[in-house]
Amino acid sequence: MRETKTSYNEPGSAYRFEYLEYINVISDGSRVTTPELQQYFLTQLSALEHTLKHLEKVGIDATVIFSGTEVENQLHSYVTVDCTDLYFKKVLMTVVKRFCGDFSASC
Repeated sequence: MRETKTSYNEPGSAYRFEYLEYINVISDGSRVTTPELQQYFLTQLSALEHTLKHLEKVGIDATVIFSGTEVENQLHSYVTVDCTDLYFKKVLMTVVKRFCGDFSASC
């Protein structure tokens, strides 16, 4: 798998992996400063991208925005889905909603 950018911590960084032709993942980890929480943020981002690769086969364009905020040594992660196809957006939101249950950590 090949990334088109080198740092996950650049605000608004967009990543396109070889298997993500249609689904664009944008991440913003600039508000996560603790190294342990940064690592957890990157782990969750990677897991989200690997989950989305299974929906890539549908061939519908979508944007998934993954951002994190550090509050009192805890990581709060947020995912937003943007897609013009409402049915596919509903599928993406269902997957992300189930996936987001794991998006919390403290340090």
